[in-house]
Amino acid sequence: MNYQVVIRGRALAQLQHLESYIAAESDPARAARYIATITKFCRGLATFPNGRGRDCSHISPGLRFCGFGKKVTVVFRVISQSGIVSVHGIYYGGQNWETDRALLDELQQEN
Repeated sequence: MNYQVVIRGRALAQLQHLESYIAAESDPARAARYIATITKFCRGLATFPNGRGRDCSHISPGLRFCGFGKKVTVVFRVISQSGIVSVHGIYYGGQNWETDRALLDELQQEN
């Protein structure tokens, strides 16, 4: 079964911020390519999402996280009943998603 991948507002904002940061520190074209690669990876979660990353259902039902490359962590929820993978966060360079209060509140409100 292929899932539909939805990249939520928080994750989109994080991608935009990351692109701006990389563009300012390096090169806008490089930043755009990197963000496109991360987005493609997220879209790839449509296939076999339950086998990706680590299960964090103890925090929120269906919650998982996985690494991308050396510096990115993708936080997503698999909603098997509706066939949706909801990407909630993109964390870069050691940012700790487990201490992101806004993310945790968002996840709790969805339960």
